[in-house]
Amino acid sequence: MKRLPIFAFVLLCFCAGAMAQSIDDVKNLLILQQYPKAKEQLDKGMNNPKFNSKPEALILKASLYAILSADPKNADQAATLIKDAEEAYKKYLQMDPSKKLVNDPLYANTPITFYSNYYNEGIKNYNGKKWEEAGNSFDHSIEWSDFLIANKVATLSFDTSSNLLAGASYQNAKKDNLAAKYFQRIADKEIAGDDNLFLYQFLVQYYFQKNDIDNFNKMRLVGAKLYPKDEYFKYEELDFVMAGDMTPDKLKRIEEYLQKDPNNFKAQAGYGEIVFDMLNPKDETTPLPANADELEKKMDAAFRKATELSPASGFSMSNLANHYFNRAMRADRELSAHRKMMGEKATAARKNAPPPPKGKPAPEFKHNPEDIARRDELVGSKFAYYDKAADCYNKAIDIYSKISAPSTMEKQQYKNAVSYMIDIFKDKKENAQKATPPNTADAKKFEAQEKKYSDLYHKLSS
Repeated sequence: MKRLPIFAFVLLCFCAGAMAQSIDDVKNLLILQQYPKAKEQLDKGMNNPKFNSKPEALILKASLYAILSADPKNADQAATLIKDAEEAYKKYLQMDPSKKLVNDPLYANTPITFYSNYYNEGIKNYNGKKWEEAGNSFDHSIEWSDFLIANKVATLSFDTSSNLLAGASYQNAKKDNLAAKYFQRIADKEIAGDDNLFLYQFLVQYYFQKNDIDNFNKMRLVGAKLYPKDEYFKYEELDFVMAGDMTPDKLKRIEEYLQKDPNNFKAQAGYGEIVFDMLNPKDETTPLPANADELEKKMDAAFRKATELSPASGFSMSNLANHYFNRAMRADRELSAHRKMMGEKATAARKNAPPPPKGKPAPEFKHNPEDIARRDELVGSKFAYYDKAADCYNKAIDIYSKISAPSTMEKQQYKNAVSYMIDIFKDKKENAQKATPPNTADAKKFEAQEKKYSDLYHKLSS
């Protein structure tokens, strides 16, 4: 009975020694490249809790399985083998925070195998235009290349290729946030080259769209440093704000820009022109925006501010005048249509009215009071816009008249402003003449203004 403990102790030592010997046996078989036998021994050992509790058992499994996954004979099992290898390696890293075996020559190639496997998988998916799958593969290849670099397993300072392909894959997959993540890693290292130009342009545009102006400017400056001849990086925030089709978001961005830089002539004039296009569609039948009156006030303020900031430029005031003249013409078209409608109503009423008693005149037709009110409203609107247009044209004419060496565009805008003033006063003269009773005094006054601008127009045209 007293010998039992001694026997148990001897047995325990034997088992521990056998386990250690089993790890060495597997290592020796791995060194001798007897991989099937090594796997057989390893798999038996992994069923023993005391064996698989050792960190080296896990990295040994990872290395052996990684090698087996690359053997064409194991093609059917390759995916499972490499997955199991990676899981075992990551478990080893958890069990051994010191990572003392990572650089052991026997195990050093294992993370390289993981990297290569994901990289080649990414290339295959990329060539097959499986963009999201490619991005996912490169995610993992970058994870392992970062590991290799951090642990000095490979003489690599940065995996440009994987990061570039990951970004391009996600860009093609329309996942710009992930594309930016990888492109930014390259940009942080300021890696240039013709093939990388697009990613710096992408980052500038990406940060602009995200309204991250600090990073937008940072990438713009880096791009200009690496690609000094490229015009793209010379554009500033305002250029990007103004570019592209008009959308509610774009309008909002411009208004936000004006709030932080209200004294920017280019911004004020550009904003006015953008709203001008919204309020003056090329198709005259296009209805105005629901908030046209509000937009008109903003446009008016922007053009006037632009003129204040650059008093020698008449373009903003010409644009504002053109808008009000267009509004007068729109009101005139509505007035013509409304008068036509009223005339048709009168004709139909007379046609359908019963004949008057013999010897009696037909009763006088009376227009609907609402139709009369609308007519008068349109007349008033037309001439109110004329007055606004004339005020702005006068200001523009004054500016153009003081330019000593006007450009071709300035000369044309000068003549246009004078021409529209002729039209305005001619129409106002005729309206005064047709009034009941005729407004002779106003007619003469408007006729004098018409002649004044006609004479100026002839002078400018000579």
